[in-house]
Amino acid sequence: MKHASWGKIATGVAIAASLECGSASAQKFDLKISGDVYSEFAFVSSDKDSGLRATEMTNRFRLVFQPIAKADNGLEYGARLRIRAAAADRTIDNDRAFLFANGSFGTIQAGLNSGLGGATLLYYQAPLDYQLLTLTDDAISFISAQTVTGNVVRGADTASALTFNTLTARYPSPNGTTTKLTYYSPSFSGVQAAFTYTPRSDSSNTDVNRVKTVDAGPTAAQRVFMDIVESALIYDGKWDNWYVKANAHMAFGRPADSSTNPAGFKPLRVWEMGGQVGYGPWSVGGGYLSSGESGQSKASAARRANGSVWHAAAQYSAAPWTVGFGYQRGVDAGSLAVAGSRKLDLYDVGFMYQIAPGLRAGAQYNYYKAVSDQTTRTLDRNDKGSVVMIRSALTF
Repeated sequence: MKHASWGKIATGVAIAASLECGSASAQKFDLKISGDVYSEFAFVSSDKDSGLRATEMTNRFRLVFQPIAKADNGLEYGARLRIRAAAADRTIDNDRAFLFANGSFGTIQAGLNSGLGGATLLYYQAPLDYQLLTLTDDAISFISAQTVTGNVVRGADTASALTFNTLTARYPSPNGTTTKLTYYSPSFSGVQAAFTYTPRSDSSNTDVNRVKTVDAGPTAAQRVFMDIVESALIYDGKWDNWYVKANAHMAFGRPADSSTNPAGFKPLRVWEMGGQVGYGPWSVGGGYLSSGESGQSKASAARRANGSVWHAAAQYSAAPWTVGFGYQRGVDAGSLAVAGSRKLDLYDVGFMYQIAPGLRAGAQYNYYKAVSDQTTRTLDRNDKGSVVMIRSALTF
């Protein structure tokens, strides 16, 4: 769907909202519309910058439609659709499209959704209000691997088995936005349990894919997992001016087979924990994720290494200002064809200023140091540099 279709979408929404529907059941639904928009300008200075420009911009628009109804017995039910103008080719996609029901039993969601990490656990780790729409990898968009006349630059290797973004993932990236079942229990004294089941990590919307095989070479990692189960405990407590948030989480999954790698791959085994403590306008927190050797090849030629990400941050928030700083370190196996591991250290400091209700602007400075396992005496893939980002964001 191209960007010109926004007019058709807006027209359809206006008609649905203004015309009286003949169905008695449809009249019970309230349609809630919300969303967020950001625009971001960045200046980048790095060691491996030959052939690269120093400036760039990004933007994104997300629009959320949520029809909600409430039955006489108190059951609240409906659906949620979030569409995005975010792709580089200006196509529109969706990253939420699920049914839900809320009641005394808790909450059930069925359909296209993110894993527990992206939906919930991210807000129970380091405070992120000083960042743009609580994103966790802004700088990665500007420092990840790029190619100039056939040469990979910026300390990130496109031939690596794992993507550069795994070095900043604070929750299991293999169980991202896909079709799944999700359950949240009621909260008891601030404690809540959550579970998800995902049939296949690369299957979305109406896709039906029952094939067990996804080819990946003997020294490549398998990025497709099946029958993924997540479980988490969440705690949210408040006393006077104090609050505490915490989570513990585990994810398990079976890697897809490969006809080009009879040895197979390591199963998905991820655990994480995190939390933050706040007093008045102050808050501090962090988290740790261990992905082990998830998805890495079992072939004898593979050079496996454990993957992990840990982070910490602190912020001060007193309207209209929010100021914070953080540190994050990611390690993974990088290329399985060579020994060693790949590392990324990322430091950031930034602020957000509330201009008006729903409208914010801010800036963030990032310093990074990337170490590649493919660096040799004759080819240096390591990199370091700075990224300055100036941004504005609208939420409605």
